[in-house]
Amino acid sequence: GHSEIIVGVFKATKFFTKPHNCLFIYGFSGETAFPKWLGSSLSRPFTDFIFADLSKDGGEELIAMETTLEGRKSLAVYHWNSFGFTLNWRLGDWQTARLLDVENGMIRIEADGNEVFLDRDHLRSRS
Repeated sequence: GHSEIIVGVFKATKFFTKPHNCLFIYGFSGETAFPKWLGSSLSRPFTDFIFADLSKDGGEELIAMETTLEGRKSLAVYHWNSFGFTLNWRLGDWQTARLLDVENGMIRIEADGNEVFLDRDHLRSRS
């Protein structure tokens, strides 16, 4: 029920001196913006993100395309815990992947040349 401004930036931070993707969330009172969460990182480096209500509870989850230490891609879904983000689930171990969109609780990505649809319990792909 509160307005927020979500900003993805590529920059160095105090604790991570090499430039990287960061997620900044600002609250908005209707007149002024104020920092709510200025995250230097998620649990893994991320290349893309979107917010969507996957659980159909009225709140939006953070959906992020992340990179493992080995350079592979996975999709992670987080929820807000009033202080930061908690990982709900992670799926995938792809060489290449990109987030396309989210519609009706289904996440659509392109992974290793296939169109993949994900939700919490299902993985379906089409070539």
